Amino acid sequence: MEQIVLKAQERTAVKNQLKALRKNRQVPGVVYGHGIPSRNIVVDIIEFGKVYKKSGASSLIDLQLGNETLKVLVKDYQLHPLKTIFTHFDLYQVRMDEELEAEAKVVTTGEAPAVKEFGGILVKNMPTLTIRCLPKDLVGELSVDIGVLKEIGKAIHIKDITMPSGVEILGNPNDVVITVIAPR
Repeated sequence: MEQIVLKAQERTAVKNQLKALRKNRQVPGVVYGHGIPSRNIVVDIIEFGKVYKKSGASSLIDLQLGNETLKVLVKDYQLHPLKTIFTHFDLYQVRMDEELEAEAKVVTTGEAPAVKEFGGILVKNMPTLTIRCLPKDLVGELSVDIGVLKEIGKAIHIKDITMPSGVEILGNPNDVVITVIAPR
């Protein structure tokens, strides 16, 4: 897996001074974690956008803060309502020995015979799934083969998805992830 690096500096500016930071193309943020004191940081707005595009919410980022490197996940962010630029973000510092929960995108592979032969409509009921694992086992995507959907009305449930070792899907095993329905 590709290493994603984000460079940041400690931030002392608060409330009224943040407007000046944003004018200088910087975005304020905070880093926090379980049993770890929170720290205010600032990063370049363009760099943060590039890193978030690569990592999303479920890939580890190496945050370089001064002389130390922290493993973090993007937990939350705010966008400007008109300009669609980042105005603030939250990073969660992970502990490599502690399980965490994250969202993984469901990606389909193959072709569903029920769609091709019978004109069925493929419905992705759950575009993302919540997973639990150690940070070293974290995956951003779950690959699901839809070639098993041979008839209209057939479905793939959570229990049917093969998981990488060390990764567990949270949720009811009988929940439908993908199905094929008849056209109207």
